[in-house]
Amino acid sequence: MEDIRSTLKGAEFGSEAVRLWREYAADATAEAQFVKDIDKLEFIMQAIEYEQARGIDCEDFLQASIPKIRHARLQDLLRELLRGRHQ
Repeated sequence: MEDIRSTLKGAEFGSEAVRLWREYAADATAEAQFVKDIDKLEFIMQAIEYEQARGIDCEDFLQASIPKIRHARLQDLLRELLRGRHQ
């Protein structure tokens, strides 16, 4: 947090960025939760790419990841990605 604060010191949006970071870290709003879900989804997409590139089965990890995504539309997108990875 101090790195962010010192990097943005004097910037017009510095206080806002710190406030938003705290909101994200605390999982305090629907928007923060959505962004966290996007972060998780991106990590899962990396696992799918790794699975395809290395031929390693990540099925258990991927299936366990579905309930960690809280936003319904992102869960649907994840299921679609999981279906499409074997086609």
